[in-house]
Amino acid sequence: MNAPKPRVRARIGVLVPFTRTNLEPDLVGLCPPDISIHFTRIGGFDLEELPDAGEMTRMGEADLDEALRLIAGMRPNVVLYGCTSAMLVHGFKFDMALAARIAARTGARATTAAGALVTLGVVR
Repeated sequence: MNAPKPRVRARIGVLVPFTRTNLEPDLVGLCPPDISIHFTRIGGFDLEELPDAGEMTRMGEADLDEALRLIAGMRPNVVLYGCTSAMLVHGFKFDMALAARIAARTGARATTAAGALVTLGVVR
């Protein structure tokens, strides 16, 4: 008997800041029909404060253990970290280390929004 055909070709996991409301509809709209996309909210900054460099520093330093455990549960092929500002505040080495940590914890390839910009040559 042949194994059933998978419903999707790949699964994308996305870690998204808890206050961000545009990332999900944007990514869902860009996603081909044979790719599924799954979101987990992350915190790390004060909702009542202006999102300045200090708040973005705290966002980058936030504990991601539970979010990574949850996103790993859907067995993603790739995981995206969807907060560019937090990564730009911390710098490229921090960004690369975070992507490596996400990959190690989820078993998936990983990138960040800021890292993707560097890889594509948009930011140097």
